[in-house]
Amino acid sequence: MQASQPGMPAAAFIFSQFLIFGPWAPCYGLSNRESALCRALVFWGDSMRLWFLSLGIVLVFGVCGYMLVQYAESHVDGRARWLGATPSVEFVKSIVTGLQSKDFAAIEAKSDRSIINEQSRPAFAQINSLLTSSPPKSIRLASWWSTRSLAGASTAWHTVLSLEYEIDGKWFLVNARVRSNEGEPLILEGINLQPIPAPLETVNRPSLQGMRGVHYFFLALWITIGTYTIAAVITCLRRKMPVWRKILWLVGIFSGVGTFSLNWTSGSPHFQLLFIHIPTVGFGRVGLLGPYIFWCTVPVFAILFLFLHLSPPRQIETDADRTLPSGS
Repeated sequence: MQASQPGMPAAAFIFSQFLIFGPWAPCYGLSNRESALCRALVFWGDSMRLWFLSLGIVLVFGVCGYMLVQYAESHVDGRARWLGATPSVEFVKSIVTGLQSKDFAAIEAKSDRSIINEQSRPAFAQINSLLTSSPPKSIRLASWWSTRSLAGASTAWHTVLSLEYEIDGKWFLVNARVRSNEGEPLILEGINLQPIPAPLETVNRPSLQGMRGVHYFFLALWITIGTYTIAAVITCLRRKMPVWRKILWLVGIFSGVGTFSLNWTSGSPHFQLLFIHIPTVGFGRVGLLGPYIFWCTVPVFAILFLFLHLSPPRQIETDADRTLPSGS
């Protein structure tokens, strides 16, 4: 025997239950066909709540990341002062001073023999033509990286660094490579100078102004992948399963296959297929004043987990299923 709601169409009754109870609509008093529609609405409500919650968490993380970027930029000078006290930075500053004063002989004496040839003096003169003899108004450390190499019993350190100079209202980026051996003076292995239109802090600051199509596409992709990952994490935490299996699923959900990265300043994309990355989305900065790199991966395990576990809810008993026992 099937129960019905007198004076109210089935569709209106289903919709009223969904409005009143939301995802917890009881779906009672309906036929099998109407109950299937009600369960579909319940599943849709659960799914929408999950996706909106995940999207909200991604946006909150995005705001927190932006605040973290602002905090990091406000403390760049402190880290730069700490690294700026290293001998390699002072050595490069002395090389730039020699280029300003055209003391090319002193620079060649401090350089590695492999870079000294008939083209050295013209290259130094070209750098000098870009600079002036005025003292720099500001010098900021843009990036600093050091590696160690072993040559027999001796150890050599190779330092690659960049300095931002402001001279007479113009900005320049000096890139240099320095080698230091134990107990020996520093050796210049290479140097070049690049004029820049503005301070790197201004050029590389992430902004929504001047974005191109690749920026909008990557931003939408970044938010979508982050939402999928958070949705899979929430679903995994809510599901009942052994702890060891849940931990393995969480590790897989946070992992992604391949890498799609974007230089936010230049808008240059980069693909790397054979790569596994944790987490699925993120961003970072090159050096102290370099461009920001945003990256995302293909959340294979997150998509697989949602496909396997994000299914319609359990069958709900209706009045059509409630039959009296025979003989009662």
